[in-house]
Amino acid sequence: MGMRSCDSRCLFSGSKGEVCCIEPLCSPPDYREHPTTQYSLLAMASLTKILVIGLKPTLNVWMTFPYNKSDPSNVPQLAWHFVSVQKMVNPILAFSKGDTVHFLLVKKEEMGTIHVIKQRQLHLRCDIISLNWINSRTLVLVDSQEKLHVVDRPTQEVLETLDLEQVQLVYNSRHFKSLATGGNVSQALALVGEKACYQSVSSYAGQILCLGTKSAHIMTLRNWNERIDLLLKQEHFVEALGLAWSFHEGTAKAVVGLHGDPTKRKAVVSDKMVEMLLQFLEHALKKCPEQGKTQSSKQNFQVLSGAFMNTSSPELIRLDPKRSR
Repeated sequence: MGMRSCDSRCLFSGSKGEVCCIEPLCSPPDYREHPTTQYSLLAMASLTKILVIGLKPTLNVWMTFPYNKSDPSNVPQLAWHFVSVQKMVNPILAFSKGDTVHFLLVKKEEMGTIHVIKQRQLHLRCDIISLNWINSRTLVLVDSQEKLHVVDRPTQEVLETLDLEQVQLVYNSRHFKSLATGGNVSQALALVGEKACYQSVSSYAGQILCLGTKSAHIMTLRNWNERIDLLLKQEHFVEALGLAWSFHEGTAKAVVGLHGDPTKRKAVVSDKMVEMLLQFLEHALKKCPEQGKTQSSKQNFQVLSGAFMNTSSPELIRLDPKRSR
């Protein structure tokens, strides 16, 4: 008692066994009691493979995943997130080395063992140097050209691309090449260091934090309400109604700030759509052409009725009994 001790076990050997990235599974407050948390899971990425390790109750290697052939300068990336799959929430490890993102579903079996299941891969046409989750459906990637990509995981669609050149990202090249100690590292690790920018791009609570050489930058995805309001401000009413309807039906991508429960989500979005329709009606009446211009009146009516016809639904307008009294 009171004595410090440690247990060691060799997991890597040789120059290709150097670990580039370590990512522990951190459980948010809602999942502190998740069955996998008792194992203190840790993902490790070397230059040749990925390991998923359990630190408790004893050190155990639950999975080893070797990379496919890729450019030696590709930077390994790791990122955990709790994701709902088939009505069960389990941690998923996303990792990449090159242009492909792999997903591994991790869950506890009834016998008390950890089971790792490969999920569908995500293929991109870029060299990934940073990988982060924004939420369970959205990933943020940075490529070697310093372009940030917002990707919808279920559809594998790149939703938006942003150039980060002005950020001037901080790279880990000096550390990977060990310049402070005379470059006493392998050539393989030094080569990866050319593009390594670990901890320079991170995500937290839906925000993206980028560390530049002169300043830090914070970016965030607009929540569902802000996305609609932006279109309304630009007077793109039909597009705004279409976007709101996709939120209502649960088909929108990169959604931030909406309830996961379908009933609550539809109730909130329905109220917003009623507000939008009234705003659109007021706008349309103000734009009504002068009396006597028959052709202009017909065109205005077609635009107005078309927008309503494309977005109306029996579930859209909800009568609140308390308000009707």
